[in-house]
Amino acid sequence: MIKAVVFDFDGMVYHETTHKFTDRLFLEYPQVNKNKVQEFFSNEFVHCQNGEKDMKKILQDRLAEWNYPGSVEELMEYWFSNGAIDKKILNLIEEFKARGIICILCTNTEKYRFEYMEKNFNLDTVFDLLVCSFEVGVRKPNPKIYEYIIERTSLLPEEILFCDNEQDRVESAEQHGFQGHVYTTFENFKKLFS
Repeated sequence: MIKAVVFDFDGMVYHETTHKFTDRLFLEYPQVNKNKVQEFFSNEFVHCQNGEKDMKKILQDRLAEWNYPGSVEELMEYWFSNGAIDKKILNLIEEFKARGIICILCTNTEKYRFEYMEKNFNLDTVFDLLVCSFEVGVRKPNPKIYEYIIERTSLLPEEILFCDNEQDRVESAEQHGFQGHVYTTFENFKKLFS
């Protein structure tokens, strides 16, 4: 019996309203150095998501080489403000909570983006537990994330349904005894509970 459901943030709970951030950045600011931006996301951003580095400080050092015309704060607002929470998922979360199912958000993110999302979407009231990579110190699919969820819920792994739009993360959760679901569409997800 499922006693808790773990939701991924990007691609499941939250969807960008236009293009992915970097695609939109390159489209709207053609002078931006794509290689430098991609290098940041491949390297330094991972350390920010693990809580090892401060993204704002890194961006302050990188904006000139990115050739972005604004400030760090303007870039972060531009990045963070382009999306919305899926209302169908929110309604389903409310249904789950009414049935006594623990709803958990588990996301690979860094602190500034998470603070923005938490403030603007009241994530602490939507979910019973927030599990963020920058706080745990590792990103999905690192096993420590799954161990952290078990520890915080005091549930058996098989009582937890782990959902994510990335297959490797779901497979890793399943290897740790969780039930798993690769999220593709809301309709497919809802069928699990029909």
